[in-house]
Amino acid sequence: MLAALCCPQISYADGLTGAAFLEWDAERQANYLQTQLVMAGSIAARVKPELSECLGKSFFAENGGISDVGLKGILENIRQFPDFHPSSVLVVTMESDCGSF
Repeated sequence: MLAALCCPQISYADGLTGAAFLEWDAERQANYLQTQLVMAGSIAARVKPELSECLGKSFFAENGGISDVGLKGILENIRQFPDFHPSSVLVVTMESDCGSF
């Protein structure tokens, strides 16, 4: 359910895998992930504020963009699970770092 709320583009991304995602250029990857993280943070802020705070600290830089460390960790997980949709891997990464929604 969370994936459907924070990652609505999944329904339009039939067949997207981590392997295909990793072929995208770095800017496109970062923008895709940042959009999903912002949506997840917005949802968390309404239902579990401490989770939203953790997401901000774990994945965003001081300037508000996705942090290099956060991006690196997500991309490492996508590389580790290339057959899965990157949004699924992102949700697992967020919950591993910050707890469940």
